[in-house]
Amino acid sequence: RPDRYSYNCFINAFSKWEGNSSEKVETILEKMNAFAEDAASSDNVIDRDYEPLIRPDAFTYNSLMNYYATRKNDHLSAQRAEDLLLRMSELSQQGGKVQMESTSFNIVLKAWSNSGGGIHGAQRAESVLRMMIKLYSQGHGNVRPDAVSFSTVISSYSKVDPEDASIAVEKVMEILDEMEGSYFPVSDSNVNSCYNAAANVIVKTGSKDAVDRVKELMSRMKNMDAVPDGKMITSFIEAYASEGSDESFRRGKEQLLEMMDEQELELDSVPFNIFLDSILKGD
Repeated sequence: RPDRYSYNCFINAFSKWEGNSSEKVETILEKMNAFAEDAASSDNVIDRDYEPLIRPDAFTYNSLMNYYATRKNDHLSAQRAEDLLLRMSELSQQGGKVQMESTSFNIVLKAWSNSGGGIHGAQRAESVLRMMIKLYSQGHGNVRPDAVSFSTVISSYSKVDPEDASIAVEKVMEILDEMEGSYFPVSDSNVNSCYNAAANVIVKTGSKDAVDRVKELMSRMKNMDAVPDGKMITSFIEAYASEGSDESFRRGKEQLLEMMDEQELELDSVPFNIFLDSILKGD
């Protein structure tokens, strides 16, 4: 008999296919539940022993949600992923194998970030993060927000329409404030990803004070014992390049030269190439 592991692998495989396989993965979940119920009510001892081997677990639901999270530009898929998360919440209250954890929430955050829903998709991702924060504050330590949680929501705000750019930047800064203030473990080695994502939002949305904002992010990183990396420096130079003036090019050049003398910073060729490209386009 195929067991839960077999079906979990099957669901996970569909996540790597671009075609619409939603009916197939939903059917797999239905069959697993049906097999489990039949086994549990059987008079045969061997059949009853099969029930815990086929009953869907957290990995089953995570795999199913991940299928929907990989469907890009589809808000209905993101909604289905969130519905499955809520179903997991119901099942976790009943005990058993289905218990939500940070990974489950992070998959749904990815689903909304990939949904193509602009500001709406970003706000839905943020609402899921806030649900996560609330549960954690109530003592559910297994759903602690991590770097992936915050960086995914922050990144979702880089995909908004131009008219929502200013709202997106302010939202990102609010999320960083909250992250630093209460819920984020400083020891997380992926803390850079959150600040890099914020810098990307600031630059990609065309914030008028992008240079100052990215510089502020770099200072905040250092307060968290994190060192700005290549991605942050690239965003910093992009911010200067986006201004397009001779003065901004001069100041950007000065910043690059200063960074070259800082031993803790690891510069690669990308910021230099961006800077050179912007100069050539300006000419």
